[in-house]
Amino acid sequence: MKKNISLIVSILFIISSSFSFANVDLPGKYDLRELNRVTKAKHQGNNGSCWAFASIAALESTLLNLDGQEYDFSENNLDMNHGFDLAPRTGGLRNFTTAYMTRWDGPILDIDDPYDKDLNAQDVRYANKITDADVKKHVQDIMFLEDKEYYYTNDLIDLNDTKNAIMEYGGVVSGMHIAKCEKGSPTYKNDEVYNQDTYSYFSNDYSNKVNHDIVIIGWDDSYSVDNFNQKPNSNGAWICENNWGEEFGEAGYFYISYESAGLLTNQYVFTNIEDVDNYDNIYQYDYLGNTKSTRSDFWMNSDFDNKDVYFNVFDANEESEMLKALGFYTLGKNAKYELYFISDFENFKSRINNDGEYFEDIINEFKIEDGEIENAGFHTISVNGDYIIDPNKKFGVGLYVDVEASDEDFCFEKSNMQVYSSKAKVNKGETYYYDPDCYEITDANMGYQGFGNLCLKAYTDILVK
Repeated sequence: MKKNISLIVSILFIISSSFSFANVDLPGKYDLRELNRVTKAKHQGNNGSCWAFASIAALESTLLNLDGQEYDFSENNLDMNHGFDLAPRTGGLRNFTTAYMTRWDGPILDIDDPYDKDLNAQDVRYANKITDADVKKHVQDIMFLEDKEYYYTNDLIDLNDTKNAIMEYGGVVSGMHIAKCEKGSPTYKNDEVYNQDTYSYFSNDYSNKVNHDIVIIGWDDSYSVDNFNQKPNSNGAWICENNWGEEFGEAGYFYISYESAGLLTNQYVFTNIEDVDNYDNIYQYDYLGNTKSTRSDFWMNSDFDNKDVYFNVFDANEESEMLKALGFYTLGKNAKYELYFISDFENFKSRINNDGEYFEDIINEFKIEDGEIENAGFHTISVNGDYIIDPNKKFGVGLYVDVEASDEDFCFEKSNMQVYSSKAKVNKGETYYYDPDCYEITDANMGYQGFGNLCLKAYTDILVK
């Protein structure tokens, strides 16, 4: 039986985890529907669950690309069990999906936890949450694509990353601004922005925020401006799957001008989804994933080249295990990383704190992998070597990250962020860092509020079964 060692004491995605795209000529038109790499459009009802429907649709699209098998996963389970403070049916964020999927709480099948579109937030407030259904896949890698340079203007960034992601992986989740109309009428009845004859949407109201998630499943560079009621400056449109049922648009699909407000924000795509027997155990503290980030030199001074290493320390299982991979976030392009494994963390800490050895002199003894990751996201990096975890011992895994041109290097789960992640649990003795001021390995959560737990997961296999 697989054991999930989830040490959970800490609004509105098999392929390489390096997330690099092949240099290929992009066609002028591309549509995943023609390749049978999308599932049918579903209906969220009159609720704020678009984010969950878009997430599941993109996941199902990637799996059709990976193994050709069609799944029907549960949007309801994601919406009900994401773990953040926001109530079900009232919205969600990319972080909600990433946390739920990468901690292996989902996906489960829709038949095990179906979505009732007629139930609103009040109806499901005290509904039973399904938490014991079989998880069908393990999501190991999710790519975060670059947002538009200006969220609410029509200044477009290069569209090729999104196009490449669709071709290589599947549907890409994206935010957009969906214009409202008079009370009691569906949004798509707003003829100012939506052409019901051509299933085409364009809004140039760049003053409004993103308020809807859809899945981009293709594009047409020559799609005429004449198809839109409001006229964009240039031809070209994304082909998108909505979550308003098959009665909307072209069996649930529609066209959005490249220039429409809010597009290409909070984009992500699932890139590596594996079977549930890929690893025997997962060690983790970051149940809610990344809720806080900091730069790599937050603690460090110039005496150590501003190189910051954080560690998660876990109590090992009762069986001998082999470390197989580590999982972590990066929040920008071209992130350099180093990974560390310490089989006896108490001894390591003693060497520095009591014996007076210099951190920079010994830390490289424990480095097991390094590299560079082109795009942001959640990554699972396999480790090469025999790194044994002894039973009932405290072992540590460490991470150094430096993201080019970014102040967001390390990701943490912070526990006292009200109305967002107040349910996170962070305890002393879980995340550590080297403090150059006192030349000691220090608990990151010794202070009044604590810094939070490092988002770093360890995946292991049992040696003797």
